[in-house]
Amino acid sequence: MKAQESTIERTLQPTQILKVPIYQRTYTWTKEKQLNKFWSQIKEKADAIRSADDQVLSHYFRALLLVPSKAVHGEVQTYNIVDGQQRLTTIMLCLGALKQLAGDNGFDRVVSEIDRCLMNDLQGGSQFKLDTNAKDKEVFSDLMRLGRQGLREKYHRLFQKNGSLSEIKAKGIKPFVAYWYFLEDAERYILDASMDDEWLIKEKLRALADALRLHFKFIVITLEDTDDAQVIFETLNTGGDPLAAMDLVRNNIFQRATKEGPEVAREVEKCLNQFHDKFWDRDIKQGRLKRRAVDHYLTHALTAETGRDISLSELYADYKRYQRYQEFESARQEAETLVRYTGVYRQLVEASGDGELGQLGRLFDDFDVGTAVPIVFVVATAGVDDQEKKAIYDRLKSFIVRRAICELTTEGRNLLFAELARNLRKNGVSLAYFCE
Repeated sequence: MKAQESTIERTLQPTQILKVPIYQRTYTWTKEKQLNKFWSQIKEKADAIRSADDQVLSHYFRALLLVPSKAVHGEVQTYNIVDGQQRLTTIMLCLGALKQLAGDNGFDRVVSEIDRCLMNDLQGGSQFKLDTNAKDKEVFSDLMRLGRQGLREKYHRLFQKNGSLSEIKAKGIKPFVAYWYFLEDAERYILDASMDDEWLIKEKLRALADALRLHFKFIVITLEDTDDAQVIFETLNTGGDPLAAMDLVRNNIFQRATKEGPEVAREVEKCLNQFHDKFWDRDIKQGRLKRRAVDHYLTHALTAETGRDISLSELYADYKRYQRYQEFESARQEAETLVRYTGVYRQLVEASGDGELGQLGRLFDDFDVGTAVPIVFVVATAGVDDQEKKAIYDRLKSFIVRRAICELTTEGRNLLFAELARNLRKNGVSLAYFCE
């Protein structure tokens, strides 16, 4: 492991690709929670630079944890970002906004200095140094390339009639909100009481750019082959904004996939990409617990696979036990198993239409019996005809409703459903066995 202190400029200027791996979350920072504080810190440094202080103290932006990747883009060295991708993406968005302002005001040298942090200058053309995940990729590219007017035209639905950004409409596109926030607030900063003073505008803009490039620092940690990236990843994410257990699971699978080779890593990435859909970020209440849909899904999937009652509070530990017991032949096989029930779960949660899964979803919601979901996973993916499945679903619905009418206790229901799921997997899915 190599660790060194590095300014943002020194971190970003080498020709390299900093890749956000599949297991990392999409961009989540908001003005209220992180951006306001970050931007205030930049302006404070810019003010200190302009006041000609002899010493402008550095601001340490925590760690940036990188793992050299065997999957390279041409001859450019690629690093997977194990920790720090939210901070790094924010820095890139801020630099992009400052570059836009520098271009608007004809400050070509400032544009060039910022560009060296944002882009790799290759023989075949320019290339982003930051390779975001699939969900953020298009909007990040647009923010860096289209310019202010181009963004207004392509994303016109996000703007109000008076030209201001509607944060309600743009709420689901957090990189766009962050970029526009930096763009507008930086413009207010440089134009405040200096609209006709080109020299003062340039001085303020350069101060903002220099504050971020030269006075914000990372502790850059680059891992070697002998370092366990998964252990370090879990350790770094035990505090702060907690990761969903599925984020840790995806990281676990992807770390092993990269060791199996670039082709396996790409297949695993494609398989797990579906968890970037906003569906999986919605909060779902089951009993007294409200958690993201992705964690509820993992709980139900593990119960369906193992026949054991899985606790949300010990979800990642339970997954690792399952993983050791299952002894998957490859990371690809594990990823395919992980997503086996996603289609079924979406139909249950969305609970729309008159299909069997939609009806079950509404019943589970009305009677708060999410613990029955693993049974549906096992039945829905079994190789029996639809008529047999419908008969089993009807018996399950009847069982739930009759217990509710009789006001029988719900205690132990989770254990009963887990055992039934296990026995169905073991003995085969059939109405005759279900009714025994």
